[in-house]
Amino acid sequence: MNIKNFIKLSKIVINPSKIIKIEMHSDAYLIYMSNTYIKGMYIGFMGSINSHDDYIQILKDKSPEDFDIITKWIFPNQNSNNL
Repeated sequence: MNIKNFIKLSKIVINPSKIIKIEMHSDAYLIYMSNTYIKGMYIGFMGSINSHDDYIQILKDKSPEDFDIITKWIFPNQNSNNL
């Protein structure tokens, strides 16, 4: 994947292929990321496996530039005045 395909924010660079879902609110985005964290234990044929998802919270009032970057990434063909 080319670095141009990544989403560059003020303090983090996001690989879009790791995004599971995005919750959109009028003043925030919650970006849920896939991860490779897995733990488990197997005994014979019995066992369990667990994993968890991380998320990134982008708030309009705390990070307006990042909020705009994500908005433009989600809605690339819309004028920012109409969002």
